[in-house]
Amino acid sequence: MLVLSRKRGEGIVIPGCSVTVTVVAVEGNRVRLGITGPAEVAVLREELVGRKKRGGVVAAKSSNPGRPPAILSKGAAR
Repeated sequence: MLVLSRKRGEGIVIPGCSVTVTVVAVEGNRVRLGITGPAEVAVLREELVGRKKRGGVVAAKSSNPGRPPAILSKGAAR
């Protein structure tokens, strides 16, 4: 595992899949991340990976054509 320190507004790039992860905000013990990349690259929260394997996850459409869709559990607010 690679561990990096980043400040708000800073990011990292994963070149092999053209994904950029940017720290959007830090609020207490929570960090908000912005993820950009090609539409064909799915982005899942770790806790949803098991649900996806069981078919309990749906993709939400991205409002930005250059960004991948968010992944939500079925029944989640959009």
